[in-house]
Parts: sequence; C-alpha cells; structure tokens
Amino acid sequence: MYEYSAKCTDVINIDAIDLLLENNITVKATLRGIAQSDDSLTVTNAKEFIKKMILKQEVIVKCKLPIDIKSGKWEVDIYFNDLKNKKTFLNEELIKKGYAKPKS
Repeated sequence: MYEYSAKCTDVINIDAIDLLLENNITVKATLRGIAQSDDSLTVTNAKEFIKKMILKQEVIVKCKLPIDIKSGKWEVDIYFNDLKNKKTFLNEELIKKGYAKPKS
C-alpha cells in the first residue's frame, strides 16, 4: 500500500477529487469503492459534505498502486481529521451517511 500526504484542491463530484501532492504535482483521484447515487439531491449533499470535510485540508492518501499521472487513473482511500480531530476514512463515511453506495 502506498501512502502520500496531499491537500484537496477541488471536489469535482462525489467520487472524484483533485489533490495537490507534497511534491507540488496535482492529480485527479477517484475514491476507491464508491458509486455515486442516482438521486441528484443526495449527490449535491454528498459533494457539500466532502467539501466541508476535506476541501483545502491536508489528507492522507492510500492506494494500491503508485501514482500514474499519465493515465489519469488513480483509485484512492482518503483519510482526514474530522471536526473532532478524529482520523476518519472518507470513502467509508460517505457510504455510512448514505451519500454513496459501495461500487460492485
């Protein structure tokens, strides 16, 4: 498992975000195991939740493969400190709160 420190610079949609890595490279990442809901209100609420939790914040990025900037495909797990300063797994939190469903 590879691990990187990064800053979330943009939330594109519920399962895709832009990350600025510690070496000043920006990458597009897809949240591993997340499927977007079909309900537009849920999608809007999920995007706002993600922004509130990680936009402009430092996060820990974990992935099975190293960064592949050329392919543009990078599936990741995102960990962040929540409002109570507790380390939280974003991918799992989205499913628990009903904002996303597990990707099959």
